Parts: sequence; C-alpha cells; structure tokens
Amino acid sequence: MVYRSITLKLMIFLIVSGLIFGSLSNHLNSRFLLYKFDKENEAKNNLILTSVQNEFRGSLKEIESVVTTLKLLTEDRFTNDEGLVVPSMDDEEYFYESLFRQYLSHGEAKSTSIYIYFSPELDGNIHDVWLHRTGEQVFREDEIPLQRYLDNENMSWFYGPKAGGEGRWIDPYVNRYGEHITSYVTPVYVEGNFIGIIGMYLDLDVVKSKLAYMTFNEDDEFWLLNGSGDVIYHKVHEEGTN
Repeated sequence: MVYRSITLKLMIFLIVSGLIFGSLSNHLNSRFLLYKFDKENEAKNNLILTSVQNEFRGSLKEIESVVTTLKLLTEDRFTNDEGLVVPSMDDEEYFYESLFRQYLSHGEAKSTSIYIYFSPELDGNIHDVWLHRTGEQVFREDEIPLQRYLDNENMSWFYGPKAGGEGRWIDPYVNRYGEHITSYVTPVYVEGNFIGIIGMYLDLDVVKSKLAYMTFNEDDEFWLLNGSGDVIYHKVHEEGTN
C-alpha cells in the first residue's frame, strides 16, 4: 500500500496544480480542425490555425488526463487489501468538492465544470458533486433526486457511460447556462462494481469564437468536426451535417 499512497499523493498534486497534460490520446478520436486557404495568406493562416489547433488539442488532452486520473484516484479510495470498500459517502462528497473547487479556481484550468455522480446503489442515497465556474465564482449544483435514478428519467448521460464501460467524448449539446459544450465522461468500476461516473466540460464556444473571426479571404474555410466527420462548427454548413 506504500506505492499506492505515493501514487495517490502525486495524482492529487497534479490535479490541484492544473498541470496535467498526460500522454493519453496520442490518437485523438474526439475533435479536430480542418482548414484550407489560398497561397497568398498561407503562412499567416498556418500560424494562426496551428495555434488554435494546439490550444484545442491541449485542452482535450488535459481534460482526458484529469478525468482518467480522477478515475484512478476514485478506484484507490474504494479499494482496500480485501477488495471493494465503501467509505463514508459524506466524507467522499467533502473530499471531491474540495478537490474540484481547487482545480476550477486555478487560472490554467481548461474546463469550467467538473463532476462525479456516485451510484445510489452504494448506500441507497444520492451523492452528486458537480461544480461549475462562472467568471471568478465556483459553485456547487443541486443534487439530482433519487427518483430520477430509479426511473431512469433523462439519465442517458449517466447510464450510457455505465453501459459503455470506458471513457468517451459525448456529442455536443447546449447546457442549462446556454453554453455549447461537450463532455469527456468515464465510468468507474471496482472489481465489477459500478461506483459512478466522472466527467468534465469542454466549452466549444471558445473555439468557435476564435474561428468565427479568422476569415481573411472569400475562399478561406474553417471547420470544427468530430471524429465521425460531423460538423460542429462551420460558417455555412449546419451543425450535425456530414
């Protein structure tokens, strides 16, 4: 358990410092940018678009790395020498709220929202920790009623990752704050027991706003596509077209 303790401390330090740029996603299967331009402005456009691409991919990598690290951290907290252990869930809520608040308060954080939704089957109660940053303020969202879990009412974002069994980017959507986002979500399992899901937002409006002002000639075109080639942003083509 000494090795696990050292690893745990290292993971917490990396998350809080906001310097997680892990080696995951060497093959990004999430979002990417395409572009074309005339020869006259090739060098200029190349420089600007490369900068946007690098920033975008950096955000993807950090979010995937943070979520994956939190998954490993959660697996550790729900495991002892005998296997699965369910700790005090009230203590877990306090731990994750403090951790998430520190991360979102960091000036270099690539996400404005981070969450963990524990399975009600752990102790028969709801234990949701979802923190969101608006401007300089970080606040915690209300918990979801237990009945929604039991009825599976609009809960595909929870039960989908549970069934999928691995981390994935979900299709873009507009959240309750009117933000155009996507989320990287991963389920957490310990010895086959479902613990919950962990996820983070990526604000697509930030990327779209940069692309919207990067038109230098009539023939310049910029796209934001997902891994299936569907349009997320284009100045003419509608979102969701291929």
